[in-house]
Order: sequence, then C-alpha cells, then structure tokens
Amino acid sequence: MRLLSIFRTTAFALSLAYAALFTLSSAALLAVVYWEVSDYSEDQLRDVIEAESEALTADHRARGLDSLAETVRRWQDLDQDRPASYLLLNARASKIAGDLAPIAPRSGWFEYVAHEKDGDEERMLGLGTILSDGGFLLVAEETEEHDELIEALFGAFASA
Repeated sequence: MRLLSIFRTTAFALSLAYAALFTLSSAALLAVVYWEVSDYSEDQLRDVIEAESEALTADHRARGLDSLAETVRRWQDLDQDRPASYLLLNARASKIAGDLAPIAPRSGWFEYVAHEKDGDEERMLGLGTILSDGGFLLVAEETEEHDELIEALFGAFASA
C-alpha cells in the first residue's frame, strides 16, 4: 500500500518528468552531433574531389586532352596512396587514362561502385565533368573512411 502511494507523489512525478526531459535532450544532442559530423565528413570528401577535378579541368583548358592524360598518369604514378581515382575518356568514349573502368559520361556528383581486381566492390563518390572537346573526366574517391567514421559514431552513441 505504501509503495503505491510513492508513485502518486509530486516528487515522483517531477523526477519522471526530469528523467524524460533529460533523455529527450540527450537524444537531440546526439542526433545533432551525428548529423554535423556526417555533413562535415562528406563536405571534406567533396572538397578534395572538387579541388582535384578543378585542377585537372584547368590543365585541360590550358594544354588539351593529351596533357590532361599525362597529368592523370603522373598523379597516379607519383603517389600510389593517393585516395582519388580517375577516369579520362576521349570524345568517342574511349578510355585514355585513369584507373577506373569506363562508364557512360555524366556530369555532376554521383555515387559510383568500382570493381577491384580482387573482386571487391568499393563505393565511391565521384564528380563527372564533360570537357570542352567532348571528353569526360571522372574524379572519384572511396567513401570507406567516411562510412567508417559514421559507423563508429553511431556505435558510440548506441552504447551510451
């Protein structure tokens, strides 16, 4: 009898209200942090891809397709750990440089699945550019680090 009367007290009701408010505000805070970190990580990825694409496109405007092909090859040879991957097609959609398999040219941002030599698939974010001479440049980067960060963040929040 006495136990039931505790549940009817103002102190108990206020404690429940405080616990509910704390839980909701903690969940809201975690959600905001999750979205902000996710957006920041994706923005960083896009900034890197866009900077490389702009540099390569400027090379094409200044020196033409052959120079661009040489630049792509040189960038790949200089740094094997370079996170970006490339595809350069001529106006006839024939591959002339890059480490990505040919795809139908399309302009803008898109997700791309690369098939590696060992049979694995890598999810990539790519920026396609139709060049002034009809060629196509794709600069893409694996999203694995971004995905791992989001998974780790979600795991940390889930365990909290």
